Amino acid sequence: MTRDGSSDDDFSIIPIVGMDGVGKTTFTHLIYNDGACKGFDPKVWVDQSYDDVDVANETLLNMRKWYFKEYQLNAQLTLRKEFSQKRFFLVLENAQSNNIVDNWKGLKFAFMFGAPGNKVIVITRD
Repeated sequence: MTRDGSSDDDFSIIPIVGMDGVGKTTFTHLIYNDGACKGFDPKVWVDQSYDDVDVANETLLNMRKWYFKEYQLNAQLTLRKEFSQKRFFLVLENAQSNNIVDNWKGLKFAFMFGAPGNKVIVITRD
């Protein structure tokens, strides 16, 4: 994960696609907890990604960052600030195919400001 030759990129997206029960989540947990992933901070696992604002809020919540429900529209800006100049590892589990493209447009803004070599794993059935 850390020596794949893409360290000059801002971030890499790694899709893990398959039917229910084939071990996508188990496999991703092995990667997420592997010692080779120590160089990432923050490391965040987000389940049930519905839309870009929900994903941003859930990511901040999982990072134990305080946010207010009434400031949801600022979640993407706050996430951008939290990821800025940091090498992050993010897992988006249960991504729905009908939301992935729309979610990505909003989340990409936050991801673009991280340090080089970031990883985003997307786990989906679709």
